[in-house]
Amino acid sequence: MVNEGASRKAACARVYLMDVDGLVTTKRHPMENLHIPYAKDMPHTYDLLEASIYNDFFGTLTYVMSNN
Repeated sequence: MVNEGASRKAACARVYLMDVDGLVTTKRHPMENLHIPYAKDMPHTYDLLEASIYNDFFGTLTYVMSNN
């Protein structure tokens, strides 16, 4: 998105991160520094569908698994 002209802040606002602890929200403590730009100010959830309905976002979903 940044390469196509969006600001980094605008690009991060369109990315919703979920991990083993659920959606990355501003209420998560402790939070890793790399998660901070992507944290959403919304209720915590483990359900991506619930998060999408709450925020009325639909679009491309990329699912990445890591065993780190």
